[in-house]
Amino acid sequence: MFDNPINSKIAEFLTGIGIGVVPGEIAEQTVLPGILVDHGTLRIDEAKLVSPGDILHEAGHLAVAPAEKRGRLYNDVSKNAGDELAAIAWSWAATLHLGLDPALLFHPHGYKGAAASLLENSPKAAISGCRCCSGWD
Repeated sequence: MFDNPINSKIAEFLTGIGIGVVPGEIAEQTVLPGILVDHGTLRIDEAKLVSPGDILHEAGHLAVAPAEKRGRLYNDVSKNAGDELAAIAWSWAATLHLGLDPALLFHPHGYKGAAASLLENSPKAAISGCRCCSGWD
């Protein structure tokens, strides 16, 4: 589907969990270059894509959105900090599940200059979050 095998691996995973991924040119400006959230599907313009991890981040927005809303989401889908944090957490978990280098997700061109901090602190937050949630059984 894609020239980059990592992009293909991500697309196969996302398709397998019900998030559509299609290759195609994107003419309009998008939140992340090379990715358009198009009514519940991700359109990927591989020539414009900065990092494969960006696909997982945008997929995270779809994955954490209520099912009845996914088909209405278009382009800029993050409406608040909570949505953004949920997408970051989901994309972190997906990155680990796929065995990918977390630096693909938290790359130097992303997260408004906070990528290095996220890369350093996400493993710590995941451990802390697991401890917190374990009390909710």
